[in-house]
Amino acid sequence: MLFPHPKGTIQLIKDIDLDQMKEIWNQNYCFLSSTGRIHTTETINDWFENRHTDFHEYYGYFIDSILVGFIIIRNPKKSLWIKFLAVKISSQSQGVGKALLDFIINNSENKQKFTECFIDNIKALNFFKRYGFKIVKVDSDYNEYTLEYE
Repeated sequence: MLFPHPKGTIQLIKDIDLDQMKEIWNQNYCFLSSTGRIHTTETINDWFENRHTDFHEYYGYFIDSILVGFIIIRNPKKSLWIKFLAVKISSQSQGVGKALLDFIINNSENKQKFTECFIDNIKALNFFKRYGFKIVKVDSDYNEYTLEYE
């Protein structure tokens, strides 16, 4: 399943893309994980193999077959959760994150859409707010906001 985009392509991530995904995760782990989790090849493979048990879907943004960003969604029947959105540091601020978010929003039917972001991750918070997400909950135990797309 390929979705052309002006600079690259958005498609489902495959096993062969996991090493590139791990590198992007590990560049951004402090913004993606409350536990400070850095992935190894084994942990990312395990995570990917078990994606269907929790309705997770992994999409990547590729330029010339190189993964430069990914989005992971949890897509059960009633709502959609953007669980992770990460872009390679050298490709940030070039529209990759916006393209991935556009893709998910435009291809997700009429479901409620949510995401979470750490309270101190001002860059991510502003990104989602610019896109039309609003804060609907503050979780001080996890130090994060829940945002809903309107």
